[in-house]
Amino acid sequence: MAERLLSTHSGGSPKVCNRPIADIQVCRQIVEMRSLKSLPLCVLAAVLSGCSYTYNLSAVVIDGRLAFVVDQTFLRSPDCIRGIEVSLDTDGPNPQLESGDDASKIRNGVYWSQRMETGSCLNDFPVLYGSQLKGTPFVFSDGESGIVMPKKLRVGVIYQVHTESSGSGYGSGWFRITPQLTVESWREDPTPQGDYS
Repeated sequence: MAERLLSTHSGGSPKVCNRPIADIQVCRQIVEMRSLKSLPLCVLAAVLSGCSYTYNLSAVVIDGRLAFVVDQTFLRSPDCIRGIEVSLDTDGPNPQLESGDDASKIRNGVYWSQRMETGSCLNDFPVLYGSQLKGTPFVFSDGESGIVMPKKLRVGVIYQVHTESSGSGYGSGWFRITPQLTVESWREDPTPQGDYS
């Protein structure tokens, strides 16, 4: 069965392509698309995402410890991670370099970073801040592992957290520890760096 793609360009009437979705390159030429906005959302998502997916993370307190969980509003949500990184969102002091830390990550405001081999996903959610991830550490071509041992987080500073999961899943979220030692958590960056509209 053929998919039907419609495209309207300035001043023109809709152009139709009745080709299989696998032949998207030919369809693009036929409909003379000038922007990706003319693709139906489901086709755009399939073309751009391939096999990867994204999900939101929330920071919570479990038994008095900071933890990260998957926001359950997404259709596809992982149950484990193979890598995590917590870093400054904007302003705040960089952590102190300790033995075994990746110095470039410390200079970039990373407070905790671990990444395991790509094929593994042995660390279930929730993930407690600072816990040692299971698995074989990933080693980059330069011989570095990118590890930053967990550092003490500061009250009032906004941090971002990123995770990697199986199936090329990527999670993100933002959080801040309040003076009352509770956690505020955001799905989107609460301090955007610019207006991109």
